[in-house]
Amino acid sequence: MLNRRTKTNGDGAELLMTWANNTLPVGVTARVGHTLTAANGTKMVVLGGAIGDKLVDMKTLLVYDAPQQAWTQRTATGKVPQARRNHVATVVNDTMIVVHGGTDANSTALADVAVLNTDTWTWSRPNVTGAPAARYAHAAAQAGPYMILTFGRAAIGNDSDYGIYILDTTSWQFVDQYEPGRAKLTVLFKSQHVTGGTIFGLLVASAVGLLVLLIMLYIGCTHYYNKHPRLGKDESDNMLPVADLRSFGRKLTVRLTSRRRRSKKEDATEQMLRPMGPPSLKLSPTISSGID
Repeated sequence: MLNRRTKTNGDGAELLMTWANNTLPVGVTARVGHTLTAANGTKMVVLGGAIGDKLVDMKTLLVYDAPQQAWTQRTATGKVPQARRNHVATVVNDTMIVVHGGTDANSTALADVAVLNTDTWTWSRPNVTGAPAARYAHAAAQAGPYMILTFGRAAIGNDSDYGIYILDTTSWQFVDQYEPGRAKLTVLFKSQHVTGGTIFGLLVASAVGLLVLLIMLYIGCTHYYNKHPRLGKDESDNMLPVADLRSFGRKLTVRLTSRRRRSKKEDATEQMLRPMGPPSLKLSPTISSGID
């Protein structure tokens, strides 16, 4: 594995890249003709291939965890495809590894498609239409929902094939037209992983919201029954605690009434203290001096 790190010195940052050899799980030996596919953000999955002259079963998976720098061996379930080598594999939505073609133990070319879900480690076999002839030793690349196959050797006459074949993984159909706009989608159906912390936070928020709603409903009911006393005289006839409700309602009503009175008094005081303008002068009629 190639490790990449940055070292800072007096002259600035320096990029260092070093090789590291991580030990495979016990009992796992080197193989050829396999595929290595990145999935789930931090993992790499080894599929198929051969150890010597013997093919490796496709239910036996080697998974490398990059952050932990450790290999683990997993066993897949579901509709496991037959063992093969010289096949191709690409990843869709970071959680689905799509495998195509290769050769079996008799060196017979294969044309099937199998899908490995790396969240559940389960194989499935989609119903693919329009598939080209069986082939092996070809190349594949993923562009949005398209798995693009090219080159390699076809089963017919064991001849080289220079054609390009496009598998739409949304319909599992080999198509003749390529839509560049869809190919820009690097993740088509990105899986949303909900963590335990997220679930706990949602539960706490829901509980708090429900508690606040119940408190508001209780206060509203007490205030209503205080304004509209329709409860029976005998508390045993009522579903609600009459004495407590009426007492709480009276206190709430008195508090609201005192606030309204205080507000009115403050408005009146402010009106009295408001500065008044200059007094208006009324001129008396002109007094005759008696001088004609």
